[in-house]
Amino acid sequence: MGTIRAVERSAVLPKPVSEFISGARAAQRTIADWPQKRVDAAVAAIAWHICRPETARELTGSAYSQTGIGSPEDAFVQLGRRVHGALSDFHGVQTLGLIEAEPERRLRRYAKPIGVIGVLTPATAPIAAITVNAMTAVKTRNAAVICANPGVRSAGAAAVEVIRQGLKAAGAPVDLVQFLTEPARSRAVELAEQCDMVIATGGAATVRRASAAGRPTYSGGPGNAVVIIDETADLTQAADAIVAGKTFDNGTSCSAESTLIVARAISGLMRAELTARGVHFCDAAEGARLRATVWPDGKLFRGAVGQPATRIAKLAGVEAPDGTRALAADIGADPESDPMCGEKLSPIMGFTTYGGFDEAVALVRRLTAIAGRGHSCGIHSSNASHVERLAEAAEVSRMMVNQSTGLGNSGSFGNGMPFTSTISCGSWGGSTLNENVTWRRFLNYTWVSEPLQRPAPSWETLMEPYLAIADATA
Repeated sequence: MGTIRAVERSAVLPKPVSEFISGARAAQRTIADWPQKRVDAAVAAIAWHICRPETARELTGSAYSQTGIGSPEDAFVQLGRRVHGALSDFHGVQTLGLIEAEPERRLRRYAKPIGVIGVLTPATAPIAAITVNAMTAVKTRNAAVICANPGVRSAGAAAVEVIRQGLKAAGAPVDLVQFLTEPARSRAVELAEQCDMVIATGGAATVRRASAAGRPTYSGGPGNAVVIIDETADLTQAADAIVAGKTFDNGTSCSAESTLIVARAISGLMRAELTARGVHFCDAAEGARLRATVWPDGKLFRGAVGQPATRIAKLAGVEAPDGTRALAADIGADPESDPMCGEKLSPIMGFTTYGGFDEAVALVRRLTAIAGRGHSCGIHSSNASHVERLAEAAEVSRMMVNQSTGLGNSGSFGNGMPFTSTISCGSWGGSTLNENVTWRRFLNYTWVSEPLQRPAPSWETLMEPYLAIADATA
Protein backbone atom coordinates (compact mmCIF):
# COMPACT_ATOMS: atom_id res chain seq x y z
CA MET A 1 0.00 0.00 0.00
CA GLY A 2 2.82 2.40 0.85
CA THR A 3 0.65 4.74 2.92
CA ILE A 4 3.34 5.40 5.52
CA ARG A 5 6.00 6.22 2.94
CA ALA A 6 3.59 8.40 0.97
CA VAL A 7 2.75 10.43 4.07
CA GLU A 8 6.42 10.84 4.96
CA ARG A 9 7.25 12.02 1.44
CA SER A 10 4.43 14.55 1.50
CA ALA A 11 5.34 16.02 4.90
CA VAL A 12 5.05 19.80 4.98
CA LEU A 13 5.81 22.49 7.47
CA PRO A 14 3.18 22.62 10.22
CA LYS A 15 0.34 25.03 9.71
CA PRO A 16 -1.39 26.90 12.53
CA VAL A 17 -3.90 24.96 14.59
CA SER A 18 -6.50 27.57 13.66
CA GLU A 19 -6.31 26.47 10.01
CA PHE A 20 -7.13 22.89 10.97
CA ILE A 21 -10.07 24.14 13.00
CA SER A 22 -11.42 26.38 10.24
CA GLY A 23 -11.16 23.55 7.69
CA ALA A 24 -12.92 21.19 10.07
CA ARG A 25 -15.72 23.68 10.68
CA ALA A 26 -16.30 24.14 6.96
CA ALA A 27 -16.42 20.38 6.42
CA GLN A 28 -18.75 19.87 9.36
CA ARG A 29 -21.19 22.47 8.05
CA THR A 30 -21.31 20.53 4.77
CA ILE A 31 -22.69 17.40 6.44
CA ALA A 32 -24.74 19.10 9.18
CA ASP A 33 -27.98 18.38 7.30
CA TRP A 34 -27.08 15.00 5.82
CA PRO A 35 -29.61 12.19 6.31
CA GLN A 36 -28.71 9.23 8.48
CA LYS A 37 -28.12 6.85 5.57
CA ARG A 38 -25.55 9.12 3.99
CA VAL A 39 -23.79 9.61 7.32
CA ASP A 40 -23.73 5.86 7.91
CA ALA A 41 -22.26 5.27 4.46
CA ALA A 42 -19.36 7.60 5.28
CA VAL A 43 -18.74 5.78 8.57
CA ALA A 44 -18.76 2.41 6.82
CA ALA A 45 -16.34 3.73 4.20
CA ILE A 46 -13.85 4.66 6.92
CA ALA A 47 -14.05 1.16 8.37
CA TRP A 48 -13.79 -0.48 4.94
CA HIS A 49 -10.63 1.36 4.00
CA ILE A 50 -8.88 1.01 7.38
CA CYS A 51 -9.71 -2.67 7.85
CA ARG A 52 -8.42 -3.97 4.54
CA PRO A 53 -5.95 -6.56 5.87
CA GLU A 54 -2.87 -5.22 4.10
CA THR A 55 -3.68 -1.66 5.19
CA ALA A 56 -4.45 -2.57 8.79
CA ARG A 57 -1.26 -4.61 9.09
CA GLU A 58 0.89 -1.84 7.65
CA LEU A 59 -0.59 0.77 9.97
CA THR A 60 -0.40 -1.29 13.16
CA GLY A 61 3.04 -2.60 12.21
CA SER A 62 4.28 0.93 11.61
CA ALA A 63 2.94 2.09 14.97
CA TYR A 64 4.78 -0.78 16.66
CA SER A 65 8.02 -0.02 14.82
CA GLN A 66 7.86 3.57 16.04
CA THR A 67 7.08 2.82 19.69
CA GLY A 68 8.33 -0.71 20.30
CA ILE A 69 5.31 -1.09 22.59
CA GLY A 70 2.98 -4.07 22.60
CA SER A 71 2.58 -6.69 19.88
CA PRO A 72 1.98 -5.85 16.20
CA GLU A 73 -0.18 -8.94 15.76
CA ASP A 74 -2.36 -8.12 18.77
CA ALA A 75 -2.62 -4.49 17.65
CA PHE A 76 -3.87 -5.74 14.26
CA VAL A 77 -6.45 -7.96 15.97
CA GLN A 78 -7.49 -5.15 18.31
CA LEU A 79 -7.98 -2.71 15.44
CA GLY A 80 -10.34 -5.10 13.67
CA ARG A 81 -12.17 -5.93 16.89
CA ARG A 82 -12.66 -2.30 17.93
CA VAL A 83 -13.82 -1.16 14.49
CA HIS A 84 -16.17 -4.12 14.14
CA GLY A 85 -17.50 -3.49 17.63
CA ALA A 86 -18.05 0.21 17.05
CA LEU A 87 -19.88 -0.48 13.79
CA SER A 88 -22.04 -2.99 15.63
CA ASP A 89 -22.89 -0.43 18.32
CA PHE A 90 -23.68 2.14 15.60
CA HIS A 91 -25.82 -0.20 13.50
CA GLY A 92 -29.37 1.05 13.16
CA VAL A 93 -28.74 3.89 15.64
CA GLN A 94 -30.33 7.26 14.91
CA THR A 95 -27.95 10.12 15.76
CA LEU A 96 -29.89 13.02 14.27
CA GLY A 97 -33.35 14.47 14.56
CA LEU A 98 -35.88 12.98 16.94
CA ILE A 99 -34.15 10.16 18.81
CA GLU A 100 -36.31 9.73 21.92
CA ALA A 101 -39.88 10.39 23.04
CA GLU A 102 -41.65 9.98 26.38
CA PRO A 103 -45.35 10.47 25.56
CA GLU A 104 -46.45 10.01 29.17
CA ARG A 105 -44.30 13.01 30.15
CA ARG A 106 -44.82 14.86 26.86
CA LEU A 107 -41.08 15.10 26.30
CA ARG A 108 -39.05 14.64 23.12
CA ARG A 109 -35.30 14.73 22.56
CA TYR A 110 -33.53 15.84 19.37
CA ALA A 111 -29.87 15.15 18.60
CA LYS A 112 -27.57 17.85 17.23
CA PRO A 113 -23.86 17.78 16.30
CA ILE A 114 -21.33 19.49 18.55
CA GLY A 115 -18.98 20.81 15.86
CA VAL A 116 -15.25 20.10 15.99
CA ILE A 117 -13.96 17.40 18.31
CA GLY A 118 -10.32 17.55 19.39
CA VAL A 119 -9.02 14.01 19.87
CA LEU A 120 -5.84 13.33 21.84
CA THR A 121 -4.71 9.72 21.37
CA PRO A 122 -2.06 7.66 23.19
CA ALA A 123 1.01 5.70 22.14
CA THR A 124 -0.73 2.44 23.09
CA ALA A 125 -3.18 1.05 20.47
CA PRO A 126 -2.97 4.37 18.57
CA ILE A 127 -4.51 3.25 15.25
CA ALA A 128 -7.59 1.82 16.95
CA ALA A 129 -8.05 4.98 19.03
CA ILE A 130 -7.73 7.26 16.00
CA THR A 131 -10.11 5.19 13.88
CA VAL A 132 -12.86 4.64 16.45
CA ASN A 133 -12.91 8.32 17.43
CA ALA A 134 -12.99 9.40 13.77
CA MET A 135 -15.87 7.01 13.05
CA THR A 136 -17.76 8.22 16.10
CA ALA A 137 -17.31 11.87 15.13
CA VAL A 138 -18.62 11.28 11.61
CA LYS A 139 -21.50 9.12 12.88
CA THR A 140 -22.66 12.12 14.89
CA ARG A 141 -22.06 14.64 12.04
CA ASN A 142 -19.05 16.20 13.73
CA ALA A 143 -15.53 16.84 12.47
CA ALA A 144 -12.44 15.55 14.27
CA VAL A 145 -8.90 16.91 14.50
CA ILE A 146 -6.54 14.21 15.74
CA CYS A 147 -3.47 14.96 17.85
CA ALA A 148 -1.59 11.71 18.34
CA ASN A 149 1.20 10.95 20.75
CA PRO A 150 4.39 12.30 19.11
CA GLY A 151 5.91 8.83 19.21
CA VAL A 152 3.48 7.58 16.56
CA ARG A 153 3.37 10.63 14.34
CA SER A 154 3.98 8.88 10.99
CA ALA A 155 1.64 5.97 11.65
CA GLY A 156 -1.06 8.30 12.97
CA ALA A 157 -0.81 10.58 9.97
CA ALA A 158 -1.00 7.57 7.66
CA ALA A 159 -4.10 6.26 9.44
CA VAL A 160 -5.84 9.60 9.01
CA GLU A 161 -4.88 9.65 5.34
CA VAL A 162 -6.59 6.28 4.89
CA ILE A 163 -9.63 7.58 6.75
CA ARG A 164 -9.74 10.57 4.40
CA GLN A 165 -9.59 8.20 1.42
CA GLY A 166 -12.66 6.50 2.81
CA LEU A 167 -14.47 9.81 3.24
CA LYS A 168 -13.64 10.81 -0.31
CA ALA A 169 -14.94 7.50 -1.65
CA ALA A 170 -18.22 8.10 0.18
CA GLY A 171 -18.57 11.63 -1.20
CA ALA A 172 -17.88 13.27 2.17
CA PRO A 173 -15.52 16.21 2.69
CA VAL A 174 -12.10 14.87 3.62
CA ASP A 175 -11.48 17.63 6.14
CA LEU A 176 -14.02 16.00 8.44
CA VAL A 177 -11.00 14.16 9.83
CA GLN A 178 -7.59 15.83 9.99
CA PHE A 179 -4.25 15.03 11.59
CA LEU A 180 -2.47 17.74 13.54
CA THR A 181 1.02 17.81 12.04
CA GLU A 182 3.98 18.17 14.36
CA PRO A 183 2.04 16.95 17.41
CA ALA A 184 3.48 18.52 20.53
CA ARG A 185 2.26 19.50 23.97
CA SER A 186 1.80 23.15 23.04
CA ARG A 187 -0.18 22.30 19.91
CA ALA A 188 -2.33 19.83 21.83
CA VAL A 189 -3.20 22.64 24.23
CA GLU A 190 -4.01 24.96 21.31
CA LEU A 191 -6.27 22.31 19.81
CA ALA A 192 -8.05 21.79 23.12
CA GLU A 193 -8.57 25.53 23.48
CA GLN A 194 -10.00 26.03 19.98
CA CYS A 195 -12.21 22.99 19.42
CA ASP A 196 -15.74 22.50 20.76
CA MET A 197 -15.11 19.34 22.78
CA VAL A 198 -12.09 17.22 23.71
CA ILE A 199 -11.65 13.46 23.91
CA ALA A 200 -8.42 12.79 25.80
CA THR A 201 -6.94 9.32 26.17
CA GLY A 202 -3.43 8.97 27.51
CA GLY A 203 -1.37 9.68 30.57
CA ALA A 204 -2.41 11.86 33.48
CA ALA A 205 -0.46 14.84 32.11
CA THR A 206 -2.30 14.66 28.79
CA VAL A 207 -5.66 14.57 30.54
CA ARG A 208 -4.72 17.50 32.79
CA ARG A 209 -3.65 19.65 29.84
CA ALA A 210 -6.87 18.91 27.98
CA SER A 211 -9.07 19.63 30.99
CA ALA A 212 -7.25 22.89 31.73
CA ALA A 213 -8.20 24.25 28.30
CA GLY A 214 -11.70 25.02 29.52
CA ARG A 215 -13.59 23.05 26.88
CA PRO A 216 -15.97 20.18 27.65
CA THR A 217 -13.66 17.18 28.04
CA TYR A 218 -14.20 13.45 28.29
CA SER A 219 -11.14 11.55 29.39
CA GLY A 220 -9.88 8.20 30.53
CA GLY A 221 -8.31 7.51 33.89
CA PRO A 222 -5.38 5.43 35.10
CA GLY A 223 -6.07 1.74 35.32
CA ASN A 224 -5.27 -0.81 37.99
CA ALA A 225 -7.73 -3.66 37.51
CA VAL A 226 -7.84 -5.69 40.71
CA VAL A 227 -9.38 -9.15 40.42
CA ILE A 228 -10.79 -11.48 43.09
CA ILE A 229 -10.76 -15.25 42.57
CA ASP A 230 -12.89 -16.85 45.28
CA GLU A 231 -13.20 -20.47 46.36
CA THR A 232 -16.26 -21.05 44.12
CA ALA A 233 -14.55 -19.91 40.91
CA ASP A 234 -14.02 -22.11 37.88
CA LEU A 235 -10.24 -21.97 38.10
CA THR A 236 -9.63 -23.20 34.57
CA GLN A 237 -11.90 -20.52 33.10
CA ALA A 238 -10.49 -17.87 35.44
CA ALA A 239 -6.88 -18.65 34.56
CA ASP A 240 -7.66 -18.64 30.83
CA ALA A 241 -9.35 -15.24 31.08
CA ILE A 242 -6.70 -13.66 33.29
CA VAL A 243 -3.74 -14.77 31.20
CA ALA A 244 -5.50 -13.79 27.95
CA GLY A 245 -6.20 -10.29 29.27
CA LYS A 246 -2.82 -9.79 30.92
CA THR A 247 -0.75 -10.89 27.92
CA PHE A 248 -2.77 -9.33 25.09
CA ASP A 249 -0.63 -6.64 23.44
CA ASN A 250 1.95 -7.33 26.16
CA GLY A 251 -0.30 -5.90 28.86
CA THR A 252 -0.41 -2.34 27.51
CA SER A 253 -4.14 -1.94 28.15
CA CYS A 254 -4.98 0.03 31.28
CA SER A 255 -7.71 -2.58 31.78
CA ALA A 256 -5.31 -5.54 31.88
CA GLU A 257 -5.42 -7.55 35.10
CA SER A 258 -3.03 -5.88 37.54
CA THR A 259 -3.32 -7.62 40.92
CA LEU A 260 -4.95 -10.93 41.79
CA ILE A 261 -6.60 -11.45 45.19
CA VAL A 262 -7.08 -15.18 45.66
CA ALA A 263 -8.93 -17.12 48.36
CA ARG A 264 -6.28 -18.72 50.54
CA ALA A 265 -7.93 -22.13 50.34
CA ILE A 266 -7.45 -22.33 46.58
CA SER A 267 -4.33 -20.19 46.13
CA GLY A 268 -2.08 -23.17 45.43
CA LEU A 269 -4.44 -24.52 42.80
CA MET A 270 -4.70 -21.09 41.21
CA ARG A 271 -0.94 -20.69 41.09
CA ALA A 272 -0.70 -24.06 39.36
CA GLU A 273 -3.33 -23.09 36.77
CA LEU A 274 -1.55 -19.84 36.02
CA THR A 275 1.87 -21.51 35.86
CA ALA A 276 0.50 -24.03 33.37
CA ARG A 277 -0.44 -21.10 31.13
CA GLY A 278 2.99 -19.50 31.13
CA VAL A 279 2.96 -17.33 34.27
CA HIS A 280 6.28 -17.36 36.13
CA PHE A 281 5.95 -16.68 39.85
CA CYS A 282 8.97 -14.81 41.14
CA ASP A 283 10.52 -15.80 44.46
CA ALA A 284 11.35 -13.06 46.97
CA ALA A 285 14.78 -12.29 45.47
CA GLU A 286 13.46 -12.24 41.92
CA GLY A 287 10.56 -10.05 43.01
CA ALA A 288 12.98 -7.55 44.50
CA ARG A 289 15.03 -7.45 41.29
CA LEU A 290 11.88 -7.08 39.22
CA ARG A 291 10.74 -4.10 41.29
CA ALA A 292 14.17 -2.46 41.09
CA THR A 293 14.22 -2.84 37.29
CA VAL A 294 10.64 -1.94 36.38
CA TRP A 295 10.14 0.78 39.00
CA PRO A 296 13.53 2.41 39.61
CA ASP A 297 13.05 5.21 42.14
CA GLY A 298 9.42 4.10 42.41
CA LYS A 299 8.50 5.27 38.90
CA LEU A 300 7.53 3.02 36.00
CA PHE A 301 10.45 2.42 33.62
CA ARG A 302 9.22 3.24 30.13
CA GLY A 303 11.59 0.68 28.67
CA ALA A 304 9.48 -2.07 30.27
CA VAL A 305 6.11 -0.83 28.99
CA GLY A 306 4.54 -3.23 26.52
CA GLN A 307 7.56 -5.55 26.42
CA PRO A 308 7.35 -9.36 26.36
CA ALA A 309 7.65 -11.07 29.75
CA THR A 310 10.85 -12.84 28.69
CA ARG A 311 12.52 -9.55 27.83
CA ILE A 312 11.53 -7.97 31.13
CA ALA A 313 12.73 -11.07 32.99
CA LYS A 314 16.11 -10.85 31.27
CA LEU A 315 16.42 -7.16 32.15
CA ALA A 316 15.63 -7.95 35.77
CA GLY A 317 17.81 -11.02 36.06
CA VAL A 318 14.80 -13.27 36.63
CA GLU A 319 15.35 -16.85 35.49
CA ALA A 320 12.00 -17.38 33.78
CA PRO A 321 11.61 -20.50 31.64
CA ASP A 322 11.24 -20.39 27.87
CA GLY A 323 7.64 -19.74 26.90
CA THR A 324 6.94 -17.46 29.86
CA ARG A 325 4.04 -15.19 28.97
CA ALA A 326 3.68 -13.18 32.19
CA LEU A 327 5.48 -12.54 35.46
CA ALA A 328 3.86 -12.55 38.90
CA ALA A 329 5.10 -11.58 42.33
CA ASP A 330 3.59 -11.50 45.80
CA ILE A 331 2.70 -7.99 46.91
CA GLY A 332 4.03 -6.59 50.16
CA ALA A 333 2.24 -6.04 53.45
CA ASP A 334 2.22 -2.28 52.78
CA PRO A 335 0.63 -1.92 49.31
CA GLU A 336 0.91 1.86 49.29
CA SER A 337 4.71 1.62 49.31
CA ASP A 338 4.94 -1.39 46.97
CA PRO A 339 5.30 -0.41 43.28
CA MET A 340 3.97 -3.85 42.35
CA CYS A 341 0.54 -2.50 43.35
CA GLY A 342 0.69 0.37 40.86
CA GLU A 343 0.03 0.65 37.14
CA LYS A 344 2.18 -1.77 35.13
CA LEU A 345 1.33 -1.52 31.39
CA SER A 346 3.24 -4.77 30.91
CA PRO A 347 2.71 -8.52 31.44
CA ILE A 348 3.37 -8.30 35.19
CA MET A 349 0.86 -9.13 37.93
CA GLY A 350 0.75 -8.75 41.68
CA PHE A 351 -0.54 -11.70 43.72
CA THR A 352 -1.96 -11.94 47.23
CA THR A 353 -4.38 -14.07 49.23
CA TYR A 354 -7.28 -13.50 51.62
CA GLY A 355 -9.18 -15.37 54.30
CA GLY A 356 -12.71 -13.98 54.64
CA PHE A 357 -14.48 -12.26 51.75
CA ASP A 358 -14.71 -8.98 53.66
CA GLU A 359 -10.91 -8.93 53.61
CA ALA A 360 -10.94 -9.40 49.83
CA VAL A 361 -13.35 -6.50 49.35
CA ALA A 362 -11.24 -4.27 51.58
CA LEU A 363 -8.17 -5.17 49.53
CA VAL A 364 -9.95 -4.24 46.30
CA ARG A 365 -10.82 -0.83 47.73
CA ARG A 366 -7.29 -0.32 49.04
CA LEU A 367 -5.53 -1.42 45.86
CA THR A 368 -7.75 0.50 43.43
CA ALA A 369 -7.14 3.63 45.49
CA ILE A 370 -3.41 3.35 44.79
CA ALA A 371 -3.37 3.62 41.00
CA GLY A 372 -6.80 3.08 39.56
CA ARG A 373 -9.58 4.52 41.69
CA GLY A 374 -12.78 4.58 39.69
CA HIS A 375 -11.39 2.40 36.89
CA SER A 376 -12.35 -1.27 37.20
CA CYS A 377 -12.23 -4.51 39.08
CA GLY A 378 -13.21 -8.10 38.42
CA ILE A 379 -14.33 -11.22 40.18
CA HIS A 380 -14.30 -14.89 39.28
CA SER A 381 -17.01 -16.55 41.35
CA SER A 382 -20.22 -18.57 41.24
CA ASN A 383 -21.38 -16.99 44.50
CA ALA A 384 -23.99 -14.35 43.66
CA SER A 385 -23.73 -12.84 47.12
CA HIS A 386 -19.99 -12.23 46.65
CA VAL A 387 -20.63 -10.56 43.31
CA GLU A 388 -23.28 -8.31 44.85
CA ARG A 389 -21.14 -7.37 47.85
CA LEU A 390 -18.21 -6.39 45.65
CA ALA A 391 -20.45 -4.39 43.32
CA GLU A 392 -21.84 -2.40 46.24
CA ALA A 393 -18.47 -1.73 47.88
CA ALA A 394 -15.92 -1.24 45.06
CA GLU A 395 -15.18 2.34 44.02
CA VAL A 396 -14.97 1.48 40.33
CA SER A 397 -16.93 2.41 37.24
CA ARG A 398 -17.03 -1.10 35.75
CA MET A 399 -16.78 -4.59 37.17
CA MET A 400 -16.24 -7.71 35.09
CA VAL A 401 -17.72 -10.98 36.36
CA ASN A 402 -16.19 -14.29 35.22
CA GLN A 403 -14.37 -12.64 32.32
CA SER A 404 -11.19 -10.75 31.58
CA THR A 405 -11.04 -7.11 32.60
CA GLY A 406 -8.35 -6.60 29.95
CA LEU A 407 -10.56 -7.87 27.15
CA GLY A 408 -13.96 -6.89 28.55
CA ASN A 409 -13.84 -3.35 29.93
CA SER A 410 -13.74 -1.46 26.64
CA GLY A 411 -16.39 -3.55 24.91
CA SER A 412 -16.58 -7.14 23.78
CA PHE A 413 -18.83 -9.44 21.80
CA GLY A 414 -18.71 -11.58 24.95
CA ASN A 415 -20.48 -8.97 27.11
CA GLY A 416 -22.82 -6.01 26.82
CA MET A 417 -20.29 -3.22 27.37
CA PRO A 418 -20.21 -0.64 24.56
CA PHE A 419 -17.02 -0.53 22.50
CA THR A 420 -14.77 2.46 23.10
CA SER A 421 -11.20 3.70 23.17
CA THR A 422 -11.84 5.96 26.18
CA ILE A 423 -12.75 4.57 29.59
CA SER A 424 -13.95 7.24 32.02
CA CYS A 425 -13.62 6.71 35.76
CA GLY A 426 -16.03 9.15 37.36
CA SER A 427 -15.09 11.63 40.06
CA TRP A 428 -13.03 8.87 41.69
CA GLY A 429 -10.58 9.07 38.79
CA GLY A 430 -11.03 12.75 37.95
CA SER A 431 -13.42 12.11 35.06
CA THR A 432 -16.83 13.55 34.25
CA LEU A 433 -18.41 10.19 33.48
CA ASN A 434 -18.58 6.71 34.99
CA GLU A 435 -18.94 4.99 31.65
CA ASN A 436 -17.33 4.07 28.34
CA VAL A 437 -17.27 7.18 26.13
CA THR A 438 -19.41 6.45 23.07
CA TRP A 439 -21.38 8.25 20.35
CA ARG A 440 -23.92 9.43 22.94
CA ARG A 441 -21.32 11.89 24.27
CA PHE A 442 -20.55 13.29 20.82
CA LEU A 443 -23.96 14.99 20.60
CA ASN A 444 -25.82 18.00 21.89
CA TYR A 445 -29.49 17.48 22.71
CA THR A 446 -32.59 19.65 22.56
CA TRP A 447 -35.38 18.69 24.93
CA VAL A 448 -38.87 19.66 23.81
CA SER A 449 -41.52 19.85 26.53
CA GLU A 450 -45.29 20.11 25.90
CA PRO A 451 -47.71 21.25 28.63
CA LEU A 452 -48.69 18.49 31.03
CA GLN A 453 -50.81 18.70 34.16
CA ARG A 454 -49.61 16.21 36.72
CA PRO A 455 -50.70 15.85 40.35
CA ALA A 456 -48.29 17.00 43.02
CA PRO A 457 -47.92 14.72 46.07
CA SER A 458 -49.00 16.36 49.31
CA TRP A 459 -46.38 17.91 51.55
CA GLU A 460 -47.31 15.45 54.28
CA THR A 461 -46.60 12.50 51.97
CA LEU A 462 -43.20 13.87 51.05
CA MET A 463 -42.30 14.45 54.71
CA GLU A 464 -43.27 10.94 55.85
CA PRO A 465 -39.65 9.57 55.96
CA TYR A 466 -38.53 12.38 58.26
CA LEU A 467 -41.70 12.52 60.39
CA ALA A 468 -41.38 8.79 61.14
CA ILE A 469 -37.91 9.42 62.57
CA ALA A 470 -39.00 12.57 64.39
CA ASP A 471 -41.92 10.78 66.06
CA ALA A 472 -39.71 7.88 67.14
CA THR A 473 -37.16 10.18 68.80
CA ALA A 474 -39.62 12.62 70.35
